[in-house]
Amino acid sequence: MFEDFLPGQQVFEEFALSWSDLDDGMLTYLLKNEHELESLSLVDCEKLSNLSLSCIPVHCPKLTSFDLKGMCYVTDHGLMPLTRSNHLQSLSLAEADITDCTLESIAKGCGAKLKVLDVSWCEDITDQGMSVVAECCRSLQHLGLRQCAASRLTLNALTDSCHLVSSLNIAGIKDLTDAALGSLAENMPFLREIDASWNSCLSDTGINALLQYCNKLKKVVLCGLKLITSQPFVGIIGDLNRWRLLEELWRYNRTLQSSSTPQRKFALKSCNSETAKSLGDEIPFRSMSYAPSLRHMELHYSDKVNDDHLAAIVAVCRGTLFIEDYYCQPVEPKWIFRSV
Repeated sequence: MFEDFLPGQQVFEEFALSWSDLDDGMLTYLLKNEHELESLSLVDCEKLSNLSLSCIPVHCPKLTSFDLKGMCYVTDHGLMPLTRSNHLQSLSLAEADITDCTLESIAKGCGAKLKVLDVSWCEDITDQGMSVVAECCRSLQHLGLRQCAASRLTLNALTDSCHLVSSLNIAGIKDLTDAALGSLAENMPFLREIDASWNSCLSDTGINALLQYCNKLKKVVLCGLKLITSQPFVGIIGDLNRWRLLEELWRYNRTLQSSSTPQRKFALKSCNSETAKSLGDEIPFRSMSYAPSLRHMELHYSDKVNDDHLAAIVAVCRGTLFIEDYYCQPVEPKWIFRSV
């Protein structure tokens, strides 16, 4: 089978395979002559064991990137030989059955050059291992800690040491508070993407700090945050006072709808990007100092966020910001228009 799959003993620099039936013997056969291999992805190859994984550094001494997401039976014994490589720059271990031993080996072995690390859903790692990684892996740009048991010790270590992070997944971190998120945001000036979903302690204060400090932020995922409202997001509207006045008039107008007295009416109407552009400064522009680079925001299952406020924000952004609402649906742009 593999003789046909690898005709002429072709030399690869990158190799990716996601196959649940791949076993140790097959992997050894595939890699035995791949001494030039630099990138290896074995996502969801569940049958592989420590035996074949521990031999990868022997067959592939130049490996710089390794992805084994979903291989939940792999332990420290299979991975520690790989972590000693001084070439490794990207390592995805999500769902692996590792402990702090692997993290400490990463810190001592490839830590200085490591730019990408994902240990999401690794249930047996603790603050001890994660804080060592944070202290030693100061070149990290992409870090995944989703559903990890990280406490203030780890978060403080990240704040103190990991200032180059551009992509951060800290969803489901039990001890992530507003103060901790604000401190991370203030000390990660290059942050472009963040997932801070399902953190029950986060409120408007933390989200406001995130959007205020991280001017390069392009994507924010804030799903399942039961305490947040629209307050941190309306600052994206450049002329916030004008919008607030319109909203007050609109709400007041709605209370007088049954009155027969002639009155100036206000209505919330659809306002796509072309309409907004054609109206010029009749509609405010987005802020140039508050979340100026934000392009994508997900707010699934965040109960208290006002959909009408989100619609106004999307209208003001004139096609430069995409938002998904509570129901995972795109927010359509709307604005409050006045008519006689």
